[in-house]
Amino acid sequence: MKYIKILLAIFITTTLLAGCDLEQDIKRELKKEANNQIDKGLNELTTKAFNKKSTVKTSEDDKALIKIQTNEENYALLNDNKTTLTDYDQQLINKNGRDKFWADYSDLDNLGRGGRVTALVTKQAVYSHSSKAQERPSFDSTVRLAGEYKDGTYDSFDKRWRGTESNNQIIQLDGYRGYIYNKSHSLAWSLGGDMETHNLTLGTRSQNVGSNRASEGGGMGYPETQVRNAINNHPEAKIYYDVRPVYNNDELLPRGTHVRVYSINDGGKTVNLNVWVSNTQKGVHINYKDGTYNY
Repeated sequence: MKYIKILLAIFITTTLLAGCDLEQDIKRELKKEANNQIDKGLNELTTKAFNKKSTVKTSEDDKALIKIQTNEENYALLNDNKTTLTDYDQQLINKNGRDKFWADYSDLDNLGRGGRVTALVTKQAVYSHSSKAQERPSFDSTVRLAGEYKDGTYDSFDKRWRGTESNNQIIQLDGYRGYIYNKSHSLAWSLGGDMETHNLTLGTRSQNVGSNRASEGGGMGYPETQVRNAINNHPEAKIYYDVRPVYNNDELLPRGTHVRVYSINDGGKTVNLNVWVSNTQKGVHINYKDGTYNY
């Protein structure tokens, strides 16, 4: 009887110990499987980020604008400077509202390029970003653009450009001395735009401001000036603002920008613009694929 009790005790102890080992084995396998699933999920997210399709879709109609001759202030008026709202415009307005300021920025595409920006510009947006209300902030050091660097590389996971050798140098031209390029806003800071990469393209000085002497503004400054004037004269205006950088295939710099403006509160009576702004600089030959140039 004594020996039976001893054998039974040994059996029970062995079973319990085996159970403990089995429990530990189960826990290890569950942890291993969980880590495998986490790694798989991270790999899928990384793959999607790197293989993301371009968000910049350039229509054939917009591509045709590249050939249009611009004036001395580097813009041309399209369709007698008139536009109408498309179904897509109406959908955005219905979605985002007709009264308060809003802005929709496209993600950078797989080439690191800024895309379409749409907004509803209001008195509040213009006044809150005026020089009287606040000083325009500087660009963050991480704000770098497609084509800005000769050795530029785009990290599609971090959505950030990196480079050390800048394409942007001071040049001397007939009537102009200064940097050839600006970080050119799609939606101007003065109209409520932000200072982030998704709101910017690498534009020539002439693309950004023309000669910088015209009272009506030049380059992108032309439609921006018209909108600010419209808001100052008609504070009740609600102005739809649509900006599309126009790229030629996979070039890093846009050939220009198509800007459409329409006051939705009065059917375009306060302001109605349809403008092509060329990304060129007189006397300079630009390589739009990488931002290099010669003159």
